[in-house]
Amino acid sequence: IAFIIAIIPVAVASEYNGFEYQANSAGTYVITGYNDFKTDYVNIPETINGIKVTAIGKSAFQNKTTISTVKFPESVTAIASMAFYGCKNLNSVILGSSVKSIGSKAFSMCTGLTGINLKNVQTVGEHAFYGCSSLSDLYCGNALKVIGASAFQKCSDLMFIKQAPTLIYIGNYAFADCSSITTLTLPDKLTYIGNSAFKNCNSLKSLTFGSATLEIGAYAFENCSSLTALTIPNNISAIGRYAFALRNSTSTDFSHNISLTCAKNSQGTKYAKMHNVSVYITD
Repeated sequence: IAFIIAIIPVAVASEYNGFEYQANSAGTYVITGYNDFKTDYVNIPETINGIKVTAIGKSAFQNKTTISTVKFPESVTAIASMAFYGCKNLNSVILGSSVKSIGSKAFSMCTGLTGINLKNVQTVGEHAFYGCSSLSDLYCGNALKVIGASAFQKCSDLMFIKQAPTLIYIGNYAFADCSSITTLTLPDKLTYIGNSAFKNCNSLKSLTFGSATLEIGAYAFENCSSLTALTIPNNISAIGRYAFALRNSTSTDFSHNISLTCAKNSQGTKYAKMHNVSVYITD
C-alpha cells in the first residue's frame, strides 16, 4: 500500500529540466512525464527544489524510443505500471537500492534491454518485462518475494537467472517462452509455481527444487522438451495436471518424454501414475 500511495500524484504537473512532476499525498514528488528528446541518457533527479523524488508514475516514459540508459536515484522506491513501456532502445537500467516495487508492464516491450539487477526489489508486477527479447541476464537480488504473471514471458534470450533466496511466489506464465534457459535452480523458500510458469522453455535440461513445501501448477513445465529426467523430492505438495507434458501443436493431445525419480506414495509417483509416465521409485 505504501508503494501505491507513493506513486499516485495529487497536484497539477510542473516541469523541471524536461521532467514533468507532481506532488503525492506524502508530500514528495512523482515523475509523471518526460519531454527532453535531445539526450539518450536519463538521470532521474533525486530532488527537485529540495523535495525528494520517490516514484516514477504511470506511463511516464512510455514509448520514449530515444532513451538508451536510465539511472534511478536512491530516493525512488516505486516504478508504476507502463512507466517505460515500449522504450525499444532502452538497453541499460540502473536501479537504486531503494526501489521496492516494479509495476505491471513497467518495462514491457523494451526489446533492447540486455540485463537487469533488481537489487532490493520485493515485487515484480504482471508483464513487467514481457517481451524483452534481448534480456539475457537477470539478477534477482536478496529481497525479491513475488514475480507476477507473465513478468518475464517471451524473454527469449534469457539464459542466466540468479534466484533470490527470499522468493516465495512465481506467477502464471512468469517465464513462459524463455527458450534460452538451460539450467534452473529454485530457491529454498519458494512455495508456489503458477500455471504454465515455464511453458515452452524448450532448452531447459536441468531443474533442481528447493527445500520448502512447494505447489506446482498445471502445465507449469509444458513443452520443456529437453527436460528428460527429473527427481521429485518429498517436499512437493501438489503437481498440477500435465505439469511436465508435451502438447501436440495440432491438437489438444499430450505426451511425455520425461522419466521421474521419486519416493513411493509421493506427489511424483501420483503424477506418474495419473499420466502414465516412466518412474523410478526410491526407498
